[in-house]
Amino acid sequence: MLNGWFRLIMVALALAIHAIAATASFAQQWPTHPVRFVLPFGPGSGADTAARLITDTLQQKWGQPIVIDGKPGGDGLLSLGTVVSAKDDHTLYFGPSSLFVVQRYLHEDMTFDPETDLAPIAAVAKVQIAVAVPTSLGISTLAEFVALARSKPGELNFGNPGTGSSIDLTAQKLFQVAGIKLTNIGYKGQPPALIDLMTNLMHFEIVSLALALPHIKQGTIKPLAVFTEKRVADLPDVPTIAEAGYPGADDDD
Repeated sequence: MLNGWFRLIMVALALAIHAIAATASFAQQWPTHPVRFVLPFGPGSGADTAARLITDTLQQKWGQPIVIDGKPGGDGLLSLGTVVSAKDDHTLYFGPSSLFVVQRYLHEDMTFDPETDLAPIAAVAKVQIAVAVPTSLGISTLAEFVALARSKPGELNFGNPGTGSSIDLTAQKLFQVAGIKLTNIGYKGQPPALIDLMTNLMHFEIVSLALALPHIKQGTIKPLAVFTEKRVADLPDVPTIAEAGYPGADDDD
């Protein structure tokens, strides 16, 4: 169930373990000053949007302001490292859970272990994602894109918002199942990659629907499939990944 867990439980809070005081008095007193949410992506990202949606409620409940601090870069390690090094129970990681599960396997030179130095607090949001291409590419279905990619191995670009992110993992699984090879282009989050997709500098992305939907409605990008069990109400004509012919790309093994 690993792949689906990465993709769906994308936004979580984590707190440096050595900063937690597991006592009743701690629970009653916290927070005593402003809380900092450290994000692995910049403004406009899915994590940024989710954080801003809940901050008003949390600020009222906690009685303290919340500062949103985007620190993109380093495949998420910059944000994770910031939380670990802060040694402060008011500095929280807010971002994809996949980043603090996967990165220790991708970066052997890490100076901390997210699985032991961070403790998950809560799953905050489930994020719907979709396969998208620039409308100018003239592709209407995922099968058409796969055929094009097979005819031009390595010539089409994939806008990757972060190595080891849930979107990266989902994309790599799709490439494997479809038997295609794309050139990976790294970005610091989804928004800049989406801009290049709209201007045809990128040929393929897996992107959150919350971010992509306005551009889909405007006709600048074309959704080919959604990674959901059923079709999405806002996009009734867009098939699920299984309906598009690649059910294995949504498997959780």
